Amino acid sequence: MLKRFEHWYRNRLMMRDFSLIRSRIRPGISLLDVGCSTGDFLMICQNAGAKVKGIEFSPSAVEYCVKERKLDVAQGDLVTHDFGDERFDLITYNGVLEHVPNPFAHLRTCKRLLNPGGLVIVQGLPNLDSLGFRLKRQAWIGLDYPRHLHQFSIQSVRNLSKRAGYEIVSISTKSPRFNPPSLIASFFPSLHRHKFDEYEARTGVNPKFRKGVLLLLMEAIRPLDWLLAQLRYGEHINMTLRPIH
Repeated sequence: MLKRFEHWYRNRLMMRDFSLIRSRIRPGISLLDVGCSTGDFLMICQNAGAKVKGIEFSPSAVEYCVKERKLDVAQGDLVTHDFGDERFDLITYNGVLEHVPNPFAHLRTCKRLLNPGGLVIVQGLPNLDSLGFRLKRQAWIGLDYPRHLHQFSIQSVRNLSKRAGYEIVSISTKSPRFNPPSLIASFFPSLHRHKFDEYEARTGVNPKFRKGVLLLLMEAIRPLDWLLAQLRYGEHINMTLRPIH
C-alpha cells in the first residue's frame, strides 16, 4: 500500500512541476527532454499532445523507454549526438544540467537544435542562494559531489545564459517536485535515500519507515517551501531561456 501511495505521490509532484510549464505545451509541439531517464516526464508531455523525443546516457533507461513505453529515445550525449535535420520547439532539462560535464556546450547545442521561437526550460537546478546552502554550507545535500559536477546561483546561471547566447524569459526557485525532499534531507541527512540505504544495511530497519516519514514531512514543509520560493531562497532554480540571434 505504501509503495502504491509513493508512486501516486511522485506522479502528483511531477504534475505540479509540469503545471509550471503547462502553458508552453501545445498539441503537436516538438519537445526534446535531455537526460530523460525512464521517460516519466516525456509521457506526461506526450499525453498533453506534444511530439516528444528524449536523449539519455543510460542504456538500460533507454531500453525501458523504447521497449516498455514505446518512446522515441536516443542513447548518448546531447553535444555529440547526431540529430540530423531534427529541430525542436522546446528543449527541457529536469534535474540534469548540474550533472553534465559542460553546461555551456549543452546550451550552445540547444540553440542550434531549436526551431525559430523555441525555448529551453531548465528545472531542478540546485540553488547556491538557497536557505539550505546558507545554513548547511558544505553539508548541504544539494552539493551531492561527485554526482553534481557544477553548482549554480541565480547570478551564475544568468551569466551562463548570457554567455551562451540567451535571454532569460523567467526565473524562479519554485519546484514542488525537487525542493521539499532536498530541504528535508539537508536538515535530516539520514532521510536522504543514499544515506538511508547505508543506515538500513547497518541496522536492518524497515525502508518503509523512511519513506513514510519522508512523505509526511514533504507535505508538512510545503508552506515553508512556498515562502522560500517567494524570497528566491528555494532549493532549486527553474528558468526559461530564449535564444538571442
